[in-house]
Amino acid sequence: MTLKNILKIIKEKGTVTLAYPFEPEEVPEDFRGKPIINPDICMGCGACANVCPPDAIMVFDDFEKGTKVWRIFYGRCIFCGRCEEACPIGAIKQSEEFELASKSREDLESIVITPLAKCDICGRYFIISEREIKQALEITKASKTIPPSILELIENGVECPTCKRKKTVLSFVRALKPFESEKLESIPPATAVNLVREKLTFHSSLGKKGEYTNPREDNIKGVGQNEGKTKEKSI
Repeated sequence: MTLKNILKIIKEKGTVTLAYPFEPEEVPEDFRGKPIINPDICMGCGACANVCPPDAIMVFDDFEKGTKVWRIFYGRCIFCGRCEEACPIGAIKQSEEFELASKSREDLESIVITPLAKCDICGRYFIISEREIKQALEITKASKTIPPSILELIENGVECPTCKRKKTVLSFVRALKPFESEKLESIPPATAVNLVREKLTFHSSLGKKGEYTNPREDNIKGVGQNEGKTKEKSI
């Protein structure tokens, strides 16, 4: 085949190669490219991190600064789209971008920082972000099955899990021994919960006469007595 024939075929068939990368490449519909996060609506719930197969997404809490940090490293991302499916508010979407080559690792990272919620009782930060609480309040207000009393309770203040446990323990102690509840109110929440737990464990181990008994020894004695009865019957 001569050069003249080759040029003739090219003229008839036209160009069959692509001009990429000198010209942009058109991607097909529903192409799964680089995940893009919207920092204005992301609430840092971590649902995307829980379903990410290669662990490209990480969410961790900084209690000293009072922030929740969301981070994705595109060097590990496999563009599966699980993060977009798991996000409850649509804060993360897959784009048509696929050219991620870079000389710097920092260019392959994206970070979103959201404020953590602060307990209105003890003043400490805990694992829930302010946006998560706001989102929960909006859902609760829109629901018709939640009683108005619960809505008022939620709007009155935010409580961390430790303070909630202390409040539950205090209500329990007030019903049994009101004078001990005053002592518990003056100590930290975690200490109060542990103290009451120890007392409940001790009281549950007291016998009928108020003497301490080892429940493990009682179980062993019971097993021995049952075995003896079984042997007598078998004889």
